[in-house]
Amino acid sequence: MDSRTDKGIHRMGSPYVAVASDQPGFVLAVRQVLAGHYLVETETDGNRALARLRARPPVVAVVDSRLPPRGGGDLIRRLLDHPATRDLPVIVVYDPDDGGLS
Repeated sequence: MDSRTDKGIHRMGSPYVAVASDQPGFVLAVRQVLAGHYLVETETDGNRALARLRARPPVVAVVDSRLPPRGGGDLIRRLLDHPATRDLPVIVVYDPDDGGLS
C-alpha cells in the first residue's frame, strides 16, 4: 500500500508524520495535536516501523525511546544506516524515569 507521491506526502495531499510507539495514550495525543495539519501513521513495533519508514519516509518520525522489541535507539541507528532514511528528522520521546534510550 504505497500511497506516497513525494517524500513525506500522502496521496491525499497531506504531509504525514510517522509515530512509532506502543503507548496508546501518547499516540492519541499526537493524533489530536496534529489533526488537520498532518496525516498520522502509527506503528507499535520497531521492526514494522523500520520497514514502513524505509518504504515511505514521512516528513518527520516520532519515536518512543522504549519501543519494542529493541528500543527507540536501535530503530534510530537503523534509520541512520539506510540511504532512504538517514536524513529523516526524528523526534525522540522518552520518560526520564524509564531509563531513556536503549
